[in-house]
Amino acid sequence: REGAEARRGVVLGAQAEPRRVILGTDAILDRMRVPGLQRKRNYASRWQELMPLADAVFRDLSERAPSMPADYILDQTNVYPRARARKAAPFAAR
Repeated sequence: REGAEARRGVVLGAQAEPRRVILGTDAILDRMRVPGLQRKRNYASRWQELMPLADAVFRDLSERAPSMPADYILDQTNVYPRARARKAAPFAAR
């Protein structure tokens, strides 16, 4: 860790909590939603447009993530075992 958080950990003598990031299309869609609208109404007509965007963002983040210091949770539902292994492979080298 860098900056004030690292210094605070040293000053207090505490172990800094590792940063955890959830990578998944559902988490990305939650970031794209309009605050205050129910999920059903929020995505109703835009689902066909949002899903390809969320998938592209997920692919980009999953390529960048292995080089960034954090703990990652790959949240991909209904994924075949071979696809799951392929998505997790870049993180195994860390």
